[in-house]
Amino acid sequence: MKEHYHKVLDETFFEKVLANGLTVRLVPKPGYHRSYGILTTHYGSVDQVVRHKQTGEEKTIPAGAAHFLEHKMFEGQGGLDAFVLFMKQGAMANAFTHYFQTSYLFSASYYIERNVETLLDFVQTPYFTAEGIEKEKGIITQELYMYQDDPLGVSYQALNQALYPDHPLGVDILGTEESIKATTYEDLRLAYDTFYHPSNMNLIVVGNFDPQALLAVIEANQARKTFEPPRYHRVEEEVTAPVLPKTQLEREISQPIIELAWRFAPENLSGLELIRQRIVGEVFFELLMGPMSSAYASWYQQQWVDTNFYQSYHLDHKMHHLAIHAQSHHTSDLIAAIKELLANWQHNPDLTEEQLKQVVTGRIGDFLQHLNSLEFIAYELIEAVMDSYELADILTCLQEIKLSDLQEFGHQVLSGASEAVEVLVTPVSE
Repeated sequence: MKEHYHKVLDETFFEKVLANGLTVRLVPKPGYHRSYGILTTHYGSVDQVVRHKQTGEEKTIPAGAAHFLEHKMFEGQGGLDAFVLFMKQGAMANAFTHYFQTSYLFSASYYIERNVETLLDFVQTPYFTAEGIEKEKGIITQELYMYQDDPLGVSYQALNQALYPDHPLGVDILGTEESIKATTYEDLRLAYDTFYHPSNMNLIVVGNFDPQALLAVIEANQARKTFEPPRYHRVEEEVTAPVLPKTQLEREISQPIIELAWRFAPENLSGLELIRQRIVGEVFFELLMGPMSSAYASWYQQQWVDTNFYQSYHLDHKMHHLAIHAQSHHTSDLIAAIKELLANWQHNPDLTEEQLKQVVTGRIGDFLQHLNSLEFIAYELIEAVMDSYELADILTCLQEIKLSDLQEFGHQVLSGASEAVEVLVTPVSE
């Protein structure tokens, strides 16, 4: 097992890739009462097409299958619920599905080794059945309806659909009512056999434990199991369709919701290059319209925005865009002001060494403060492992960022931006 001490973080990480391909990363935190364990597969809602490694045959998995499979993984032998098993061991369990991953996790203060084994066992030993899948369809459909009843959920999904039409990124992570209904046992089994192999997964444990003893337990657990090599592999779908410029919806709300976005050219980055550009982009847009910017101060003073306003830069595999959210009665004025701001970014008064230092100092302080949270470390490590960078790289990139990096980013990324994507959700007409 490799041991890494990151001086800048004052943290020690232990890592080993097991014989079956499972990546294990352990972060002991003596003195902490709770521990977090997260088992993640690099399989999310975007993975809808697989190809046979020998014949080249392609199969399509229904939209939402990754989330559907997440639900069914908690179904144990004889109807035993994994949630109940964790509760009996003093642990709380949960799971979530994203565009590019599915994660299963627990938090506990006791029986850490036993809970880690339980986490591995229930994910690596599926018991879902065709009958159980049919019963689950109604539950997941109701979950989908719940999000569709939320105006903010509706505006978010409409934005993704407009940014990535005819692509899995534009489809709700839960799928659609039709795809949920169409999902079969064979679909979920194909997804499981393709993406739940240990070589496509990583296990992260953060907390108060002996790393050597815990690794021995994990290795023994994995040595007792055999895993057939996947017969299929993922087929990544390229983003090609042009964006949908305008979407307007009505909902029972008191204040209009604005979602404004630009899609950028895809970037084939990984490791340090990926996290560096992600951080440069985040800082760039924070300087332009973050809470300390002159633009935000002006809009806030004119009551065009309130504290619900935020911007977020996304760079992750095929996803690359800037998204801006606001709730405002001054929709036309605000949209025009944001477009003008981005069109004239080179002359922005906040793109200065002084402002850059202030933003970077704040981000470094927040990052170091968050390292006191075991949950934060665990979640950050998921991304770091999947994208092949180290947690310490985040701090290094922040410390090394220069104003010229931001200017280069602006010229390269914004020059390849799509036309603006506008989603406007307004109150229902009287």
